[in-house]
Amino acid sequence: MEPVPFFKTGQEIILEKDSKPTKSKLRGWKVGHYLLVDTPDISWTSPQNTPIIGRFLGGATYYGFSTRVLGLLREVNLLALGYPDDIVETSSRQHLRFDTTIPVEIVNENGSAENNVAGVITNISESGCQLVLAAPCNVDEKLYLRIHFPTGSRIEKIGCIVRSVNKINDKFSCGVLFDIIDDDELIPLKEFINTVSEYNIVDHR
Repeated sequence: MEPVPFFKTGQEIILEKDSKPTKSKLRGWKVGHYLLVDTPDISWTSPQNTPIIGRFLGGATYYGFSTRVLGLLREVNLLALGYPDDIVETSSRQHLRFDTTIPVEIVNENGSAENNVAGVITNISESGCQLVLAAPCNVDEKLYLRIHFPTGSRIEKIGCIVRSVNKINDKFSCGVLFDIIDDDELIPLKEFINTVSEYNIVDHR
């Protein structure tokens, strides 16, 4: 088995267990035998053979693989994982998704909030978010959001396309994908994600 050309010591790797991803770092490997990574936290002192999904960025390509826990090297706080049988390219559009509560306003295309529709973002990633609104919206509808981040920054206006709508009691849960024209629009969002990712409060979808 040939080593992956983009494996390198110290690179960031996302490990997913029980559908809950968290950040770690690759510390070493032996081709065909094992990977050594930082133990993310005490919840990862799992029984052997626990299935794990790994993801990492190599060059300009995202890779993913399946593996299992071989054991824990407690004295050096490293987790031993089985060397993956197959490492495949994955979509660069996959993003970490964060459960959160962020105030949001629906604004007009010119940025004004004449309709005064407010709501809450219940989870968010660089590609989209889940909104809970008091007013209904329609699948494929174009919305413009003003997002107020807990870090103090905000996005004045960002376009999005509604992909799903579900009525929950008297509210509406809407899944949207951001419709980005200028990457600068995402700077406050990326800064927020970088901040909360340090606490590993992540989902991956």
